[in-house]
Amino acid sequence: MNCLNNSEFHTLIEKIRRRPDETVSGQWFNVITYGTSSFIQGNIINDDASSGIMRNIASLVDIVLIDDIAGFWPEIQGHPITMTEESALIDYLSSRGAHEVELIVPERNRARPVDWDRFDETTEYKMYKEHIYPAIMDTIVDITYDRGMNDLLSGHVGSVEPEKNAVRLLDMGCGSGNLIEDINARFRLGSGEKQGGCIDGGALAEVSKKRLPVFECYGVDINPANVDAAEEKHLKNIFLGDCEHIDGIFPPDLNFDIIIFSGLLNRQVTDRDKAFRILDKTLKKLKHGGYVIITGYTSCQLTAENLTHMGIDVLKKCIPGNLFKDYFDYYLRQLYLGRKVD
Repeated sequence: MNCLNNSEFHTLIEKIRRRPDETVSGQWFNVITYGTSSFIQGNIINDDASSGIMRNIASLVDIVLIDDIAGFWPEIQGHPITMTEESALIDYLSSRGAHEVELIVPERNRARPVDWDRFDETTEYKMYKEHIYPAIMDTIVDITYDRGMNDLLSGHVGSVEPEKNAVRLLDMGCGSGNLIEDINARFRLGSGEKQGGCIDGGALAEVSKKRLPVFECYGVDINPANVDAAEEKHLKNIFLGDCEHIDGIFPPDLNFDIIIFSGLLNRQVTDRDKAFRILDKTLKKLKHGGYVIITGYTSCQLTAENLTHMGIDVLKKCIPGNLFKDYFDYYLRQLYLGRKVD
């Protein structure tokens, strides 16, 4: 089957919907949504694969409640999809925009959070340094230059007194401050200052071509070892505390232009209700028109629908080109970018 155009995609979906429902069983399921279509992804169990086979798009479902496929060994009714159709759908969905496709991962494991001493000394740190932090940096560049932050940034770029007009950024669950260090290294040059990290020739060339805003970064982490590590890097504005109690960490008049959750709502907070409380309280500290970025090593506790209900205009949901890569190798799949509108 050749690469689908839009008309062929919708024709194929209608063809699949006309098939009788079948029970789909598996070790675990994810849901991939595009428009009004919802697909089941997961390790599928059937007569031909009693131990399971990985299917990126196994079934088209009419109605799916995330709680119904939570945990392990779920079952659901859906319209079956052939391997040939799966291949064509993968090619089509991989080429869609980051705001059009969403990967939803239901809750499967409520084990207690990982105990970390210093985050930058853990095995997971490499994944963040090599995959997640670069994606966050690209997103910051995207909203700063390509999308533009309109009135939010109009006073931040090229200011005579840049420190007074800095873009205020908050990293929730900042670990040992490595992301903030990277942001400082890339953006502090906007004021002729470099704080931590190292700037290569490519970054310097970028600085010469663009008028960079100045970033004033803040971080919060619950682990004293991480806060100590950040202070060893001479990072300012790093606070020790539980992110659920952000209203007791910052004064009421201190609000932010960009807020980042890099792993906090994906890994360390395994309780979904607590994740909602943290996000709800934190969004009160986000300026109207400000941006929130949510990503991490493991699956996010929240969905685009949740964010919309919290007054966020969702601009990105995932990295479509990574959704169907080998599931047992690491690729960053979920990355939410939203803008506060309410």
